[in-house]
Amino acid sequence: SSYEARAYGIKTAMSVNEALSLCPKLKMIPPNYPLYHELSHKLARFLEDRIPLIEQFSIDEFFGDVTGWIDDDNIFEFAKNLQNMIQTELKLPISIGIAKTKWIAKLATEYAKPIGIKMVCENEVNDFINNIPIAKFPGIGKGYQERLKSHGISTLGQIRKKRELFYSWKKPGIQLYNRVCGIEREGISLVQSKKSIGISRTFDPLQSRDELQRRVT
Repeated sequence: SSYEARAYGIKTAMSVNEALSLCPKLKMIPPNYPLYHELSHKLARFLEDRIPLIEQFSIDEFFGDVTGWIDDDNIFEFAKNLQNMIQTELKLPISIGIAKTKWIAKLATEYAKPIGIKMVCENEVNDFINNIPIAKFPGIGKGYQERLKSHGISTLGQIRKKRELFYSWKKPGIQLYNRVCGIEREGISLVQSKKSIGISRTFDPLQSRDELQRRVT
């Protein structure tokens, strides 16, 4: 779902029929997974040549640690140059989030889109997260959202004010609290191990048993 399509309420994994009902003029483009993997591989090699520590988080997301490599005063310019080079050499439009911690940087990237750069300094974290809905934070799924809402928590700023509650939830609560507040110090994961490979496909409701069997096969 492109940014243009999202303006009509279209979301990733929505069925084709539902998407077309929201936007009848929507253009359907078939996926090209070999191309996506090729570009992902090229981007990984590109970043490894320019950043000391790189972690590939997904097919199109990377963490980069430039501690001791780029001064804080020069980090925004470094990111801008990197963005321009990727656009020029790989023809890929990207967004970059900058922060002292991984998860605030990832969150900042969401607010850099489309094709922007968002920098959150250490002394700006509290103001940045204050009114952001909990659903926006990576790792807070629907189940956890319901748990937080039962405690009257709907924004990241409210999480910051509930330290004792989260620390009472032991490791998962402590980890989430520290990530949200930008005080965790998780380093780059250099060793990546794939536990599984999956592919999903969404279908409209089907009533024909033969058609169900055909599609599953």
